[in-house]
Amino acid sequence: MTDRETTDQSEISNEIDEKTKPFRLYKFFTLTSFVIIFVGTIVLSSLNMHWARKMQFSKSEDYALLLISNLNHQIFRQFMLPMRITGEKIKLREKYQFERLDTIVRGTLHGFNIESIKIYNLNNIIIYSFDKEIMGIKDIGGPGYQNATMGNHTSELEQSGSFWQILLGFPKETRITTFAALHAEESLAVTTGPIFGVVEIVQDSTDDYRTIFKFQVMVVLTIMLVMGILFIVLISVVKKGEEIIEGRARERLRLMDKLSRAEHLSSIGEMVAGVSHEIRNPLGIIRSSAELLKKKVQSLDPANTIPDVIIEEGARLNNIITDFLNFAKPRKSG
Repeated sequence: MTDRETTDQSEISNEIDEKTKPFRLYKFFTLTSFVIIFVGTIVLSSLNMHWARKMQFSKSEDYALLLISNLNHQIFRQFMLPMRITGEKIKLREKYQFERLDTIVRGTLHGFNIESIKIYNLNNIIIYSFDKEIMGIKDIGGPGYQNATMGNHTSELEQSGSFWQILLGFPKETRITTFAALHAEESLAVTTGPIFGVVEIVQDSTDDYRTIFKFQVMVVLTIMLVMGILFIVLISVVKKGEEIIEGRARERLRLMDKLSRAEHLSSIGEMVAGVSHEIRNPLGIIRSSAELLKKKVQSLDPANTIPDVIIEEGARLNNIITDFLNFAKPRKSG
C-alpha cells in the first residue's frame, strides 16, 4: 500500500469518526435520559406509596371517629341516660352495670376491625376495657387523653418490626390508636354537650398496609419490566444504528479503495499510451528504412533476407503497440 493510499484511508477513518460523533452523543443523552426517567419513576412510586399510606391513615382515623360517634350515642342513650333517670350512680365495679355496658360496647363494635378499646373517666382512670385486668389503672392515657378532654381527637400510627421492615414499608404489625371525647348529647343534656369521658380505640391495620406495600411492589416491578423492555429496544436500536453506520463506512472505504485502484490503472494506461506513441514513431522510421534497404539489397544480393526480418519484426512490434493503445483507450458506454 502506497503512502497516498494510507493517507486516504486515514482521512476516511477520521471522517467516519466525525460522522459518528453526533450519533454517540445522541446515544449518551438517550441512555442518560433513560436513567433519569427510571430514577424519577422510582421516586414517584415512593411518593405515591407515601400518599397511599397517608390516605389510609386518614381513612382509618375517619373510620374510628365514626365508630366512636356511634358508640357515644349508644352508651349515652342505653346506659348513662337510664342511670340518670333512675338516679343510680355509675359504678362499673357492680357486675350488672359492667355487663350492661359491655353488651352495649360489644354490640356496637361487633363486626368492625377493632383490636382493643379503653374508656377513661375524667380522672384518667380506665373504667372499661375488653381486658378486665387493666381496669382501674390510672394516668396511662398520655397526651392523647389530655387532648381528648379538651375536645380534640388525635390518632397515632404505631409500627413494629425490624429496621428494614419499617424502612421499606412492610412492618410486622401496624396499629392506629385514636383518642376522642365522649359527649352528652346536646338535645338531652342540661348543658351543651359536656364531656363525660374519653374513649381510646386501637385498630389493627397491618393487613391494609401490607396490601398497600404489595400493590406498590407490583407497580415498581411493572415499571421495571416496562423500562427493561424499553432499555432492550433502545440498545437494539442503538446497536442497529451503529452497524448501519459502520457498514456504510466500510462500503465507502471499499468504494474509495476501488476508485483509487481505478485511478492507478488509469494512470498506468495513460503512461502506456504515451510510451507506445513514443516507440511507434522511431519504429515507423526503422520500418521505412528497412523497406528502402530491401530494394537496394535485392538488386545486389537477392538471397539476403535481413531486410525482410527487420520489416516483419517491426510489423509484429507495431501490432503489439496497437494492442496496448487499444487497451488504454477509454471504452464507450453502451
